[in-house]
Amino acid sequence: MDMRQAGFGLLRKKPYGLFFLSQILAGAAASLQTIATARLLLDSTRSGLDTGLGVLMAPLPGVLFSLAAGCIGDSTQPRGLLILYDALRAVFTLLFLLCRGAWQVTAALLLMSVLDVLYSPARGRMLAAVSGQRGILEGNSLLTGGLGVVSLVMPALAGAFVQAFGTDSAFFVTCGFFSLSALCLYAVKGAAAPRLVRRERAGGG
Repeated sequence: MDMRQAGFGLLRKKPYGLFFLSQILAGAAASLQTIATARLLLDSTRSGLDTGLGVLMAPLPGVLFSLAAGCIGDSTQPRGLLILYDALRAVFTLLFLLCRGAWQVTAALLLMSVLDVLYSPARGRMLAAVSGQRGILEGNSLLTGGLGVVSLVMPALAGAFVQAFGTDSAFFVTCGFFSLSALCLYAVKGAAAPRLVRRERAGGG
């Protein structure tokens, strides 16, 4: 009981609460984008097989960039990276509005997959910074649970939204979610946890 209270208590702390909200928004955006791009591919190819192959191929470039992602994430301030990546994802999402051919949609998906891979290491470091050493397990559990709920609920909501309002509207909403995620991360600038990480490094040096 005490551990659960301590974990949910992190949500009441501004640094972690804003970070948590940013990740929920980014997770919802990614889910909506996936459904919208799948529908866009299906409309372009008229083939379920081609649509499935396009979605499956999207993560492949990210695998090639995984090593570089770790190096960048370890050597750069994570908050700034996350803000940059969310801003880029917001802008690149709008590229789908210009895509009408299957190859254009697939190319945009490949580009987004690289950003997704670059995002993960910085997110892990930011989680440690806003949670603190004593709260890292609780912080990780809360974030994992929150993203799990998003992954369960959002596909159905995204499918209904795309069906009702179309793919263009879905991409605009996705862009908005990524932008809000970046703003939440920007608001973490007054957090004490990132300064603690820097002091620990200074003491260790």
